Amino acid sequence: MLKKSILPFLIILILAGAVSCRKPYLLPQPLGEISRQNVIDKHLRDKSLDDVEGLWVWADNNYEVAIIKNPSSHNQPCDYVAIVTDRRDKYWSLGETKMLLKKTAASRLFSTKYYMWAKYDVGTTLVLVHENLIEMSLPTGRYGLLRKTQLIRTYPQGKPQSAAPGSAATGTGFFISEDVVATNHHIIEGRNDITVTVSGTKIPAKILVKDMMNDLALLKVLWKTKDQQQSLGSFPVNIGDVRETKEGDKVFCVGYPLESLLGTHAKISEGIVNSVFGIKDDPREFQISIPIQPGNSGSPLFNEKGQVIGVVSARLKNLYSNSSELLVPQNVNFAVKINYLANLTSLAPDKIALKSGISTRNYTAAQIMSSHGKSVVFIEAKK
Repeated sequence: MLKKSILPFLIILILAGAVSCRKPYLLPQPLGEISRQNVIDKHLRDKSLDDVEGLWVWADNNYEVAIIKNPSSHNQPCDYVAIVTDRRDKYWSLGETKMLLKKTAASRLFSTKYYMWAKYDVGTTLVLVHENLIEMSLPTGRYGLLRKTQLIRTYPQGKPQSAAPGSAATGTGFFISEDVVATNHHIIEGRNDITVTVSGTKIPAKILVKDMMNDLALLKVLWKTKDQQQSLGSFPVNIGDVRETKEGDKVFCVGYPLESLLGTHAKISEGIVNSVFGIKDDPREFQISIPIQPGNSGSPLFNEKGQVIGVVSARLKNLYSNSSELLVPQNVNFAVKINYLANLTSLAPDKIALKSGISTRNYTAAQIMSSHGKSVVFIEAKK
């Protein structure tokens, strides 16, 4: 009887000893207990920032962190540290380290050590899916099921400064004539060293005309010779009538998402038109369910007839940057209607004749890619 009675106490003592043998984790405070404004003033304002640097808030508004270059030898060999600048729970102090980030071969992927509420760490991958949006998967609940966690940039607003003046902006474009490519304005904004990749060959291009308000631009492809153009091939798309587009219509996007990670071959995605209006019922845009990633900017939006009815914009609008609710819609993306691009062509120095072929067949995604994939080009723009 005595042995049975002391058995539970022995188990408790063994467990207590195991816990006491664990090395206590002390969260480093590389900047000390520092306020949000102190971090902005010392590390972010008027600085040349890497894309991932800035203030980021959780979509559920539980935490805000400042991601800055690693300022401390305590956190070696990480490249960036995420420091708590605001929180809703009692487990964290201002200035404590929430994440340690390490660069990878892909510029938008970071190997990450993430500290949970109990201050133990888990490994994950942080993805900068957009200049103002971070995603990563973290264990939740008693079974540790992975859940997507999103962080929204709150500072600096808009596009962060680039640490490398010669760094390239990349995106997608498509031929609307034999020597004119359409794309988004924000890809080429402030840049004049532009190339388009046609059938694996880089060809220089220049800005022909641009429309900042509607985020559109036309590029003139500078073919060396007519023979080069004919050998590589430029295949202008057919332009559709947006008035015939309805909610629920199937649409396709062909582009170059996350080129540094996914490679240099065009990818196709499929979805539907959620609305014939954009943000706050903006009549210039379609709302679409197609997943959009960085690099999809400037992609053509095809309908089932193989006609282009819009130009996809991969930019997350600043609508949510200052929102008190801090809600990020899932799979809600937008495309500028093609008639705004048609209007822009009238401003070009030379007349651009748009194709408007009529089709009675309904294309599958595979058929869209096979028939129209060659019309789509990869764009790289440097300062």
